[in-house]
Amino acid sequence: MGGTVKKRRRRLGVVFLLVALTMLVVGQTLLRDRFSKTAFALYWLCCFAFTFLAILVALLDAIAVRRNSRREHRAFLEETLREIASRQKTAANPKSKSPDSSRDEGAF
Repeated sequence: MGGTVKKRRRRLGVVFLLVALTMLVVGQTLLRDRFSKTAFALYWLCCFAFTFLAILVALLDAIAVRRNSRREHRAFLEETLREIASRQKTAANPKSKSPDSSRDEGAF
């Protein structure tokens, strides 16, 4: 589920960014002198809104990446600590040796 949410969030960010970029190029080239003052203001307000939405989605994605990174780091740390504790128990309890290790001890 995490992968599909991440893909959807990133695609949405790309769409917002492409719409804003397209509006910027079209507004500066084709529509430069064709708008009334009100239409001009509304057009650029929409362009800024799409830019803001792209930034917002990028920030949300950064927060999600940070959250996932912390979760994975915590899980890795817990797993490592469990492994260390398990090795210490094994080293402290010599009776729990594997069958192969008893065969190696009597070889000399």
